[in-house]
Amino acid sequence: MAILREIIDDVIEKYTQYKPSDDLEVPEAFIIKKINDVRATLISQLAKQGRLDESFYQRICCLDIVCEEQGCIINGEFYGTENIIYSVVLPELITDIGINEPIRFLGSNDWKSFNIIGLDNWRTIENHPLLQNSPSATRLGNKVYIKNLITPGMRKICAVLLIMNPVDVCDYNELIDNYPVPDPYKLSLLVVKDLMSVGNKPDTQQDASDTPIDSRTLQQNQQNIQKT
Repeated sequence: MAILREIIDDVIEKYTQYKPSDDLEVPEAFIIKKINDVRATLISQLAKQGRLDESFYQRICCLDIVCEEQGCIINGEFYGTENIIYSVVLPELITDIGINEPIRFLGSNDWKSFNIIGLDNWRTIENHPLLQNSPSATRLGNKVYIKNLITPGMRKICAVLLIMNPVDVCDYNELIDNYPVPDPYKLSLLVVKDLMSVGNKPDTQQDASDTPIDSRTLQQNQQNIQKT
């Protein structure tokens, strides 16, 4: 495992022929986007092969629970119902691997979980004597709707998710939190391969010049990339 800074530095080092440069032509923000994009592509490929590693998932415990008022307004007054529904806005997920696969866990900080079910079953949960009081959730787009909180008055939930941009979440600390990928070295090689494929030429000297990459180093880089 590695923090994001280490992966960025590894990409820059490989991209500049293993020699850091003071005039790299690719902005760091663009490299971070590439890291996220390549990781998402890798997740999709591995999921289709049934080989998705759990370390791609990320645990966050700062998602706000919002109470959705149920009822109607009559003559300017609000009349509520007995049914209470809560919602939680999720970060952008990697969703092309199945409806619920991006969500591994929803629940409390002490790992008590909501039962994640389909919309039809969730809508009619009150009709099931064994389930009507159980904490249940269903996902619609980027929202999760909840019935029956695990703990009365709870205001936040924890979740284990496949997040599109792992560093852009509420409690991520890029200085200490590992970037959610099982093999950072392979990821950096794939990012370099992607950067080179779109015509970004590495700079080999700290002289603000765009010196072409040495053919022997390029061959070595390509051999390393092809092994991934």
